[in-house]
Amino acid sequence: MGLPRLAPSLLQAAVFIKLYLEERGYPEKRCFTYRGLRAWWDANGKWRGSEWHTVERAVRKLAEMGYLRRVRRGRTVIFCVEPLLESVFEALERVRA
Repeated sequence: MGLPRLAPSLLQAAVFIKLYLEERGYPEKRCFTYRGLRAWWDANGKWRGSEWHTVERAVRKLAEMGYLRRVRRGRTVIFCVEPLLESVFEALERVRA
């Protein structure tokens, strides 16, 4: 089975989320905020070919599509990985292997 049919910007955001969470201790850490993802994205110069606003829109779209669950904690929005996104992560691992 190949990668799920996601638009390139959504697939790119999924890769960013996966790499970010892996550095933070995924699968135990399954949630993130825009602020944390943005700080990591800014610190990784290799992502200079992408635009933050595209990534931000893709994260929102992934939440709308059920790949991420949006949780409000006061004024902070936390995004948590759903099983659908885990299947994308697994497909990415198969491609990377």
